Formats: sequence, structure tokens, C-alpha cells
Amino acid sequence: MNKLLVCSVFCGSELDSLWLNLQREFIRRTAGEFDHAVYLSHRADRELFKDCIIVDTYSPADHPSWKHWRYGRGGDEHVTGLRALSAYCRRNPYSGYLILDSDAFPVAPDWEELLRYCLKRFDKRCAAAVRIENLDAFAHPSVVYTQDPYALHWGHKAGVNLLGESVTDVTCLETEFFPMIRTNRHSLHPTLASVYFSLFYHHGAGTRHLSRMRATSCGYYDHILMSPGYCDSEEILRRLQADPQAFINGLTQETFQYA
Repeated sequence: MNKLLVCSVFCGSELDSLWLNLQREFIRRTAGEFDHAVYLSHRADRELFKDCIIVDTYSPADHPSWKHWRYGRGGDEHVTGLRALSAYCRRNPYSGYLILDSDAFPVAPDWEELLRYCLKRFDKRCAAAVRIENLDAFAHPSVVYTQDPYALHWGHKAGVNLLGESVTDVTCLETEFFPMIRTNRHSLHPTLASVYFSLFYHHGAGTRHLSRMRATSCGYYDHILMSPGYCDSEEILRRLQADPQAFINGLTQETFQYA
């Protein structure tokens, strides 16, 4: 099947509608024909996702001993959703599979062609965002692309970050991955509003508070965040909502031409 499958987990945030509309609009602009599969928290409004394939809905009653929806410190609902979406990918043939955080979307029209070239050139099974701006060095599930659905396997991986501190987070466990790092030509914030490999936007705190990000909560960026010229999270969200394409163009300092 010559069609892309896009997969996302939505946690039932008040911003679900915003992220869903942005995601679908930018996928339409930058990809050919696609299907959109979603895994929903029990808090999510299913009516919002009537144009998507709802793979499943997380029920706390099925996981009574778990702490639910803990992004960045375990992510129980998140990893359950990712595993369900990957199982769906393996059951359904598509030409490519794109896993996105709800607040992430492609911004460049040639993103899939370029990633296929990079995977072949560097002999990797998938491409994944690596959030070095958050002091991480693992394959982050905010953006993962592959043509092989068996490369999509997820878990809580313990390790150390770039400061040598112990961390455990949800990650793609495929070791043969092509890293996509932050490439903003203009930055509004050290860890928010990131563009990876000039191909994908990730808001970075679309469903959680900024204080829960490792690099900001440990004080790594204090000297930068206290200096003039950096926006807070509310201002960044306001600018994105006001004119999404102009906002993205400002981060990349280029104007993408869509078919």
C-alpha cells in the first residue's frame, strides 16, 4: 500500500483539539495520502477523533496499580498507547509509519523522501528525535519514522543523561536508529518549540507543565531563561495559535512550498 500511516497518543488534554488540527493540517500539506491512527486516554473526547482510526482507549480500571499518564517519569499510559499503535502497524501494511507526540507534526514537504534516503545511506531501521536540548541521548517517541513496523518497540529505559544523572523514560528500544536533533535557526526557548532535522516541529510541553522537563527543572538553563529575548511557554503557544505557518517559518527562517 502506497500510503503513510501516522500514529499518535492523545491524553485528553484541553489542547487536544489544537494539536489534532495542527497535526492533520501539516500532514496534509507535507505528505501524500495518509491514514491517522490514534490511541486515546479515557479523558479524551472521542468526537474530536471521528476522522481518525481509534485503535483503543486506555482504561485505568485495566491497570489499577499503575500511576497514570506520567510523561517523562514513566509514562505508563503513554507507553501502553505506543505499544497498541505499534501492534496496529504490524497488522496493517503501509509504505511508511510515522509516530508523533500529539504536539508534533512535519513541516517540510520532502521529509519522507529525505528520511528514506538517510535510513538507506546510514543503514538504520528508523529515524527518531533525540532531545539533546533536554540533556537526553535516547530515541524519543515524539517523532519516529520507519518503513519497518517491527522497528517500533517501546519501553521504559533506565540510563544517564548528558549530566550523568540517572533517568528513566519512555523510548523507542530500536538501537539501529538515525538521530534527528534540534536544528532551529531561530530559538524562542531552549527546550520548547523545537524543529528536528529541519523536518518536524515538536512543541515540547503540549500536555504537561514546563517544570517537568529535566533540563529546565534542574536549572541548567537558568542563566538563559532569566535573560531578555526568550519567551515563556504561554507566549510561545499564543504565537503558534495566531499563525502556525508564520510561526514555523520564523523558527526555520525559510518558507516551505507545498504542493
